[in-house]
Amino acid sequence: MSAPITLAFSGDQHEHLKSFLFPGDGKEAVAILLCGHRAGDRSHRLVVREIHGIPYDECSERTPLRVTWPPDYTVPMLERAAAEGLSVVKVHSHPGGYAAFSLTDDKSDAHCSR
Repeated sequence: MSAPITLAFSGDQHEHLKSFLFPGDGKEAVAILLCGHRAGDRSHRLVVREIHGIPYDECSERTPLRVTWPPDYTVPMLERAAAEGLSVVKVHSHPGGYAAFSLTDDKSDAHCSR
């Protein structure tokens, strides 16, 4: 069994992320987190260094059930993460209160893990 992974960020970072992901328009939003990391014997910890919200107007689709954005938008973040040894976490909202992964989420994750 692998060690659990925790995500740590400040209260200010949490509020910033929450307000970006839930702007009040009822549509999904997405952000990329750049994180430092520590791997331990019993647990691993990701520590948020930066939050990069994908601008709403850069998203090719934002609805209450779906958000898509141009992959090229994240390339500089991914290159920087690789160069600096940072971990990348993608987060998005389900503003309707859906408390599980959607079929769309599962398909996207399967596509990205290839």
